[in-house]
Amino acid sequence: MSRIHLWKETSPVARTRFYLTSALVVALLSILVAPRPLVFPLDDPYITIHNADVLLSGVDHNYSTSALTGATSEIHLLLVAFGTLFLPSSVALFMIGMASAVFYATGLARIAFQLGASCVTAALFVALGVLCGSTPFQLLNGLETGLAMAVVTWALSFALERSRSVRLPLLCGLMPFVRPELAALSGLLMARQFWMRVRAGEHKWAIRDVLIAAGIALPFLTWTWLSIGSLIPTTANAKQLYFADQHAPWKAKAGMLIVGMLQSGLLPLAALAALAWRSRLWTPLFLYVVSFLFALWATFPGGFIHNYGRYFFVLMPVFLYLTLDYLKTSRLSGMWFVILAGWTALMLPVGMNDYYADELLTAREYVSLAKWVNTNLPPDATLLIHDAGYLSYATSFRLVDLVGLKTPRNVVYHRACTAPTEGKDRRLAVSSIAMTSGATYAVIMQDTAGFWSSLARDLESTGWHLREVRAPAIRRGYAVYALTPPADSSVACRIAGPTLTALHR
Repeated sequence: MSRIHLWKETSPVARTRFYLTSALVVALLSILVAPRPLVFPLDDPYITIHNADVLLSGVDHNYSTSALTGATSEIHLLLVAFGTLFLPSSVALFMIGMASAVFYATGLARIAFQLGASCVTAALFVALGVLCGSTPFQLLNGLETGLAMAVVTWALSFALERSRSVRLPLLCGLMPFVRPELAALSGLLMARQFWMRVRAGEHKWAIRDVLIAAGIALPFLTWTWLSIGSLIPTTANAKQLYFADQHAPWKAKAGMLIVGMLQSGLLPLAALAALAWRSRLWTPLFLYVVSFLFALWATFPGGFIHNYGRYFFVLMPVFLYLTLDYLKTSRLSGMWFVILAGWTALMLPVGMNDYYADELLTAREYVSLAKWVNTNLPPDATLLIHDAGYLSYATSFRLVDLVGLKTPRNVVYHRACTAPTEGKDRRLAVSSIAMTSGATYAVIMQDTAGFWSSLARDLESTGWHLREVRAPAIRRGYAVYALTPPADSSVACRIAGPTLTALHR
């Protein structure tokens, strides 16, 4: 393929036609891929639906907490709540995801044209961005990942514009409330624009940009503080303390990083992006990628492998832009496009198989579990759970989230029991949560790796009696256990006193 076909100036009419075509194709593909009946392949999207219902009704029947408890993205939650006013909640969530995918694809096309790509190159670039690795899974899984990818893409596009405008500060003010880690990229892009304004003698406009971004952010910061007593979502902290892998050996962390990059399918893009050191946005993007990877490495390395490398995907637009910018000056751009196309074709069936396998878990097990719970458990039952979404969406039982996303007071137990100085005994945290919450049943996944299923052993080892009342319907399904507290509760409550005191301070 000759370079003249890869890099060629396009007319405004051709670009507009390409944007419309890309949007239509991505929307149609999303509809065709979506399962029927409409379900999502993870439990977490149903937390968003639950939170949207709480936001609209003002009442949380399951957890008795605010709508922002357990929410990572304030903006995604608001969009879903708004959509729920007009559509069934699951349809509203899917439509937000589809719109995010369209927004993301058109942003990629705009970046391609800004870099001088032809329509052929733009089409290859958009296809790579939409189909590479587990990207389809991330765009359609019902979480805010697709929205985060879209806003990062458009922020990069606005930063590439020759004339500095108010659009970048507006978007940078919103980015941290799409996903908290985007605050770093927002700050770096704003710092770059501020510096460019100052160098050009545009001091008044530089201050205006900062005030705009701060003014956009202030209402969200206020809402978050008033709702959960924190300026940022507490979900990351809950996961860090529950999984407690921040002190893992560096070799284990490196292994998780490599596996996560391979699972996500982004490794070739990351490798090519590292060569684009002459890019206009290299400095802020390099700092962003390094700070992101270091933060995850230091605090939550297990995040590298969660949900097929989900956390990496806020970096994908960065990798894509830097890759295309590098290929623009490479004599081997045609060859690299062929290699990337082959990698995409190789990984796409794997990603789609993962999507449909996890969607099957929801369609068969989550639905069956909720029906069984609603039919067979007494209405005053308290359920100890570790997946906080679907049961809150489909039942009205009182639920206790072991991880602490939706029951934040449980985070204190994990902080006390998984710290290295305390011996990292998770059993005490699990047992104390069960004891102090008054849980009468436990719903535990029987995963093949044994991470979640070991919760049953944690309870039994501290004196609890578990009687299985429902077996999983499928592999990786959920068992329901009736709980009987230990006769001697001293072991279970060993930390209950200090942690309850800490909770009430």
